[in-house]
Amino acid sequence: MAKVNVYNLKRESVGSIELSDAVFGAEVNEPLIYDVLKAQLATHRSGSAKTKDRPEVAGSSRKLLKQKGSGGARHGSITSGTYVGGGQTHGPRPRDYGYRPPRKMRMGALRSALSLKLKEGNLTVVDKIELSEIKTRAFAGVLKALQVDRGRQSLRRPSSPALGRDQGSGRCAYDALSGGLIMLPEQIIKRPLVLTEKGNNLRETENQYLFEVDIKANKVEIRRAIQKLFNVKVDKVHTLIMPGKHRRMGRGYARTQTWKKAIVSLKEGETIEMFEGAS
Repeated sequence: MAKVNVYNLKRESVGSIELSDAVFGAEVNEPLIYDVLKAQLATHRSGSAKTKDRPEVAGSSRKLLKQKGSGGARHGSITSGTYVGGGQTHGPRPRDYGYRPPRKMRMGALRSALSLKLKEGNLTVVDKIELSEIKTRAFAGVLKALQVDRGRQSLRRPSSPALGRDQGSGRCAYDALSGGLIMLPEQIIKRPLVLTEKGNNLRETENQYLFEVDIKANKVEIRRAIQKLFNVKVDKVHTLIMPGKHRRMGRGYARTQTWKKAIVSLKEGETIEMFEGAS
């Protein structure tokens, strides 16, 4: 098993940790990494490109000239794609480019990416991240001290599941290769879903609370963020991916952004004060 140093926020060694060979000692499979990265980047595409076809452009439907006798080509409406200002023939339409590779491919790509980071010496492990204030300048100073200001290394906690065994808890090969940093609780929880009928019913009957969370956050990160931000004990967390919807915008259609909803169940007797009294 590989052994690496554990640093504090000043890059002072405070110990060491052994990394599982099953995760960090795997053979690097570059074609597999490429396939999974392509799928993950395709999922991030907005897919909102659209052109107007013949029924959507402005123009008369009157036949321009008689069918025979003109000596020229036959023509119908001025909205035809052969005319300037006419409809686009077989143009792009709003669509979802995303596709999900099999789980074994995703896990294999993640192991390959983490193993590659370790072999290149671009893996930095810190014991804990505690900032006196949540400021960009303070966090930028920490990254500079850890020598990860260029985004070439990955930051992980020793207690992270990715360090001991591969659980597929939301970490992806793209995050590992691009030096994806661990998210702060304020970045994981985007907003509480307070004024919704479903949220009120779940809170009153099941002691469950709804939040919009970062789409890359996993259940373990969401649990820790809720417990730290609101000082409560979480029983369990469920997540739902809410696909974007086609909405009419102006004279055309576009797809709204996909987001993630978290349903957080608190232990008996626990409440979140900011939800109380909301209706």
